[in-house]
Amino acid sequence: MHFVPLRSVRPSLRRPPQEYEEVWRDHLLMSLVPGSLHAQLQVRIAEIDAKAKKAARSNRLAISKDARVNYFANWLGNANTVEAVLLFCAV
Repeated sequence: MHFVPLRSVRPSLRRPPQEYEEVWRDHLLMSLVPGSLHAQLQVRIAEIDAKAKKAARSNRLAISKDARVNYFANWLGNANTVEAVLLFCAV
């Protein structure tokens, strides 16, 4: 196992980064060290991102025909829709 001292990765240990971009940049830099905590975290972040993308895709495809028909029926029976149609026909 190759050991890289922390000071060689991030020279400024006196003042931790306060801004998001600096923290993210430092995390990505430290994740290049094999076996480090940051490398493990980066793998986990990638897994979570992949699951979130997969879940979002499956949610888009999961809307059934019955749900769409029910939504349209509710919209059509809405009092505002009926009123708008009657006002349009009266003009």
